Amino acid sequence: MSGQGLILSFQQQLLANERLKAEHEKLKHEAKAHAQALQYDQAALAEARRSETRSQEIIAALTEAIEQYAGAAALRCDVEDDGMGAKAACAPGEAGGQREAMIELEQRLALKEGELMAALQQLTALSDARAELAELHASLDEQRAAVRRAQQQARDHEAIAGEYEKKLKGLRDALGKAELDRQRKESDHQRALLEASKKLRSQKQLSDSLQRALQYEQQQQQQAGPASRGVRAVGPPASGVFGRPGPSFSFGR
Repeated sequence: MSGQGLILSFQQQLLANERLKAEHEKLKHEAKAHAQALQYDQAALAEARRSETRSQEIIAALTEAIEQYAGAAALRCDVEDDGMGAKAACAPGEAGGQREAMIELEQRLALKEGELMAALQQLTALSDARAELAELHASLDEQRAAVRRAQQQARDHEAIAGEYEKKLKGLRDALGKAELDRQRKESDHQRALLEASKKLRSQKQLSDSLQRALQYEQQQQQQAGPASRGVRAVGPPASGVFGRPGPSFSFGR
């Protein structure tokens, strides 16, 4: 993988880690909200259980009152059985008291019936709360599992990010070394160019000196002229380059 590709992959990994951290925080908040809801549901469940206990107490008290009334009626009245059911034949003086007791008992029964209906509604609400609580428990378990998975993924991605960081550090070191090598080679190249430029100037100066000397010799030859009319001078004059005498040759026609 090239250096640019490695850096791009590392940046993508960092973005993925940020997304995982954000998701992890979201799951933590959701788990906290579910925990609070669970506490509220547990409180509601406790209240429903207390209501159930009160309902049972009300039913027991109602049953006891009915039994007491039945016992009192049996003591005060003569019960006759004609084969079709029981009939109470009470004395005339006791009829008014029995009617008042019956009215009072009916009122108590109506009150207890209302309390019993309220208790039954609370029991129904308790059953619904239990079902909802079970669903919340299942959802909370799923959220906890999701949080654990997210934490594991975050740890895995942190480990991968650490490996990428090591690779990126190695890449940076390699790039730094390559840059130093490039700078050193460039410096060597500049020095070589400078040396070549110096040599070129020296050669140009030498060439200019030689050219001036040659021009001077040509001027001397033109001023001296040929040795005789029928003789053509070939070769350099008596004074050569740098003041040295040079050989001369002459040929007749």
